[in-house]
Amino acid sequence: MKKLLMGLMALTLVASLAFALASPVNLVLNTVIVPFSSLTINGGNSTVVVTIGATTPAIPYLYTGNELVDLTITSAGGMNLVHTEVLEATIPYTMDFDYDGAGPQGYTAVVSGVPAPLVDTNGVYNLSGGFTITVQDGFYLAGEYADTLTFSVTSR
Repeated sequence: MKKLLMGLMALTLVASLAFALASPVNLVLNTVIVPFSSLTINGGNSTVVVTIGATTPAIPYLYTGNELVDLTITSAGGMNLVHTEVLEATIPYTMDFDYDGAGPQGYTAVVSGVPAPLVDTNGVYNLSGGFTITVQDGFYLAGEYADTLTFSVTSR
């Protein structure tokens, strides 16, 4: 019986080798995804009028991309509106930003010049969010005040 089993195993091994006409071949699939990034603030309108003692309605932004990024918002006036003629005259303001595109409940205070991560979904972004600016109430020198905000997207 033992000889019969050994014979059948040997016959099976020889038969399987006889049917394997070629060695297995591996095929490696590969691709490269080119990174992209697009940020639009306020629909491309570069001016927002603010009111003393009030919070702006949500100012919209759109961000799409496919690599992990941080957003840095920098205020030229240090989070102050600066009088256009008397540079020492300023009006402080705060800014709250929706880094995850989830709406007002997710707004986070902005610190000028400090990067913050945008919230991704598996490394991909398709964010449609907003931010608000609240100008401190008070009495200020008459005239025009302005500040420039710079939005910088950098890869992590």
